[in-house]
Amino acid sequence: MNAEMDFSAGVATSTRNQNKVGLYDCKISYFFNFQMEMSDASGAQALPVPADKVSILTCNIGDLVLLCYDEGHQNYVLFVLGPVLHFLHTECLEALGLKQSPGCTRKGWVLAEVVEKEYCQAKKSQNRYRVAVGTRFYRIKAKPWDKEAAVRREQQRRQSLRSLGSLQATAEMSASQEEKAGTSEKAS
Repeated sequence: MNAEMDFSAGVATSTRNQNKVGLYDCKISYFFNFQMEMSDASGAQALPVPADKVSILTCNIGDLVLLCYDEGHQNYVLFVLGPVLHFLHTECLEALGLKQSPGCTRKGWVLAEVVEKEYCQAKKSQNRYRVAVGTRFYRIKAKPWDKEAAVRREQQRRQSLRSLGSLQATAEMSASQEEKAGTSEKAS
């Protein structure tokens, strides 16, 4: 008879523990779904987006890049780590505020977003980019970087992270309280 009571008590304890785990899983699922709804509502994405980080390893459409004036080539070049040169298309100088006016000093650098990229090869010895015949390079078109929009996106991202952090803290606190309640049930 005593063995039967121990077995039934063990089954009851096991069932209670499974219920707690199931409840905990439900809460995690709820908070995960809530986070996804929050990110959809705010327009922010759950995964970090490197849209506002300056790219120095790649030059793809949509990348935020640093353009610097190169005295040797007498053109704006993309600051990128790699063997291939990337020149700014002359059509973009005015839009980026880089068109030099007489008597004004030239801007040394500017942040811009890449909108077009074209692979080129120098055909003439006298060319606008001052590179040797046969040199292969990219010519890119870029638009001004919208700093205000980037600041707004960063504020939204931080607000979403704060909301997520408080939700996770609430879930952890609930789980902790449930564990304590389960421990006190076992003791009595």
